[in-house]
Amino acid sequence: MTHLNVFVYGSLKKGYSNSNLLNDQEYLGEFKTLDKYSMVSLGTFPGVFLNGGSSQIQGELYEVSQACMDSLDQLEGYPNFYDRVLVQIENSQGDIYVAWIYYLPSEMDYLDFKPIPSGNWEEQLYWS
Repeated sequence: MTHLNVFVYGSLKKGYSNSNLLNDQEYLGEFKTLDKYSMVSLGTFPGVFLNGGSSQIQGELYEVSQACMDSLDQLEGYPNFYDRVLVQIENSQGDIYVAWIYYLPSEMDYLDFKPIPSGNWEEQLYWS
């Protein structure tokens, strides 16, 4: 059976609205991207732009089945809303993995949305 690594940084994380899609998949821990990107709040979920940025995106890594990945693609509107690409991520011990990340195509215009400079979506949930 094929398994894929997927890096999630928003509503798919443990305890959030879409985390149930990953309940029966293998959680590999907390990670951050090696490269720096831009994260924005789209209201009830975040988005990431790959072109430039100043933040390592913080999230969770899962090893998922192809069937789960197909469900995630449907949730994320892949490839019409979010696209996805393989990126390098690392955990606090310095272990490096390659995983799929969902991102917003650069031609999408989200200038009206609030940036999340830390790259940690959970921090913006507590903004006043």
